[in-house]
Amino acid sequence: MKLWLLLSLLGVLLLVAACSPSIPDDTPLPGDTVLDSNDACSPLDGRAKDNCYAEALKCSKVSDVPMRDSCVAELAKKKGDLAVCNLIKSEIAKGYCQEQISELKNDQSICLEIKDQYWQDNCYSRYAVKNKKGEECSLIKNEQQKATCFKDVAVATKNALLCDFISGNEREGCLFTIAVDTTDLSVCQQLKEIVTRDSCRSKLAEKSNDEKYCEYIGTPLIKQRCYEKLGLAMPKAK
Repeated sequence: MKLWLLLSLLGVLLLVAACSPSIPDDTPLPGDTVLDSNDACSPLDGRAKDNCYAEALKCSKVSDVPMRDSCVAELAKKKGDLAVCNLIKSEIAKGYCQEQISELKNDQSICLEIKDQYWQDNCYSRYAVKNKKGEECSLIKNEQQKATCFKDVAVATKNALLCDFISGNEREGCLFTIAVDTTDLSVCQQLKEIVTRDSCRSKLAEKSNDEKYCEYIGTPLIKQRCYEKLGLAMPKAK
């Protein structure tokens, strides 16, 4: 009797087990690491795997340090979060990250935090040009970049005074451009070379189609061509 009951109970248990749903193979057991079911990068190897994670902005999974730093910089830009830049190891990459956030937020104070000189100069330059603030150009250490900054702001604001912070041909080009843009004869007068001043006056005459500018030209050949461009004959000397 006992044997019959035992066999009957065993049969019931087998029937219940057959009707119950089986446990999926991918169900994590206690202590197992839960894998991201959408992780398409994990089957890849080496650089291809790093590239895949970097493009997905899963920066913590990128093994190559320079690539991980670049990934973090892009993540910081996406989030607009300056604090994320502090996770970058390389000062150059970190400087790039900080500069990008400064540009994104239009915040000049962030430039002060940048230790890499190249990116700090870029930070001041881009802020100055974007906001048309010539005084910010003076904070740039690189002399060529500083001159370019002053010229860009000067031309954008048509402020010839800023050209005086530039020397040599850069200054002349700065003044010439503003003189033509504003049709301002007095700016032509500030040019150092006689031929350049006369060329500036000729350009104003051509732009405004006004012969009065030709009258100020002292170089005979440039003066003659000035009138010719307007379809006029040069007046005879009295």
